[in-house]
Amino acid sequence: MLISPLASAGGVNRVSASVGPRAMAMCGAQIADPIDASAYYYNPAGLTLIENTALQCGMEGILAGARYENAGYSKNSEKELLAMPFGGFSTRLTDRLSGGIGWHVVGGLGGKYKGDFPWKEGMLNMTEIVPAIAYRFDKLSLGLNLNVGYAQFTNVAPVQLVGRPVEAIGMDANATGIGVSVGAGLLYRFNDSVTFGISGVLPNKTPLNGSTKLSLLGLPLLKTKMETEFTFPGRLGVGLKIKANQRLTLLLDGTWYNYEADKNMTAKLGGLFTYRQAMNWHSNFSANIGAEYAATDKLMLRAGFCWHTAAIPKATQSPIAPEVPGPGVGVGFGYTPSKNWRLDLGYNYGWGERKVDHHHGFVAPGEYKDSANLVSLSVTRFFGK
Repeated sequence: MLISPLASAGGVNRVSASVGPRAMAMCGAQIADPIDASAYYYNPAGLTLIENTALQCGMEGILAGARYENAGYSKNSEKELLAMPFGGFSTRLTDRLSGGIGWHVVGGLGGKYKGDFPWKEGMLNMTEIVPAIAYRFDKLSLGLNLNVGYAQFTNVAPVQLVGRPVEAIGMDANATGIGVSVGAGLLYRFNDSVTFGISGVLPNKTPLNGSTKLSLLGLPLLKTKMETEFTFPGRLGVGLKIKANQRLTLLLDGTWYNYEADKNMTAKLGGLFTYRQAMNWHSNFSANIGAEYAATDKLMLRAGFCWHTAAIPKATQSPIAPEVPGPGVGVGFGYTPSKNWRLDLGYNYGWGERKVDHHHGFVAPGEYKDSANLVSLSVTRFFGK
């Protein structure tokens, strides 16, 4: 699990992809009703909604692609199917107190290109292990979690000097690191039909250590140690659950992601010099809507739609950081063959495009078109039901 890579052309945050098949089918609308392993990510207070003891294990697959066009030149990124495990274990410690642990890949950005192309490969992701605890009052549930993340960073691209890529000088950098942050969530049930949720996570400032190779005109120049850091964003989200009738449930979410800390990425290259690359990322947000319909006592049908904005500004966007704003749609189902087992499946498709005009100081002007197909499957075992 700890070495699972993620190259997502759909955005810095997995807004469309989400965590788990239920969230994926409902395009991430879960804050007010996280009833499975997605609670560890969306709202730890949702642990109080999971009956008795539950173990959920699953796998997500992503097939993403990006296209970059500039002055009649075009290049497609490699498409490869990547698999990412996720899951969670929760149990009722008392009638009101619940606890457990979850694991998932929560964010990713990247791309890989073959052939004669200066932008070779980029990847930035984090896999988290999340212990959590939650307490239920009469109408109110509160939850806390600890997010322990393992980050991976790869950058094979031209060196940037004064905000411009210098194609003659190449960098091949790889680094990993562990960061920790905390989060909290709240659920308030106004009545049987309406529930309000709010959750937040503090930024995770993660030190990254590894090595980098520098080349000149394609010839090896030197290899040295590298120290840098990246702040994975804090976020604040609100959600509303509306139970329209006995069969139909609607979920509405909005989430803000704080990328303001990532103005520059500074890397210490051994004892030689310090390399600084401008990023100037800014906060972005997503809007999500999901629906769940009980077709029978055993079969739940799900669908969703979302929209997210971009955190990377046009000035510093590049083919290996191909984030674009855009929509996502999802479908899926949950099937409960017996009281102790549940099977969930979710599919999501996200896409978008962005035109970066030629402007002084822009790293890689051109047209960007991205898309991603994602599927998630899980099995849940309930104990003591």
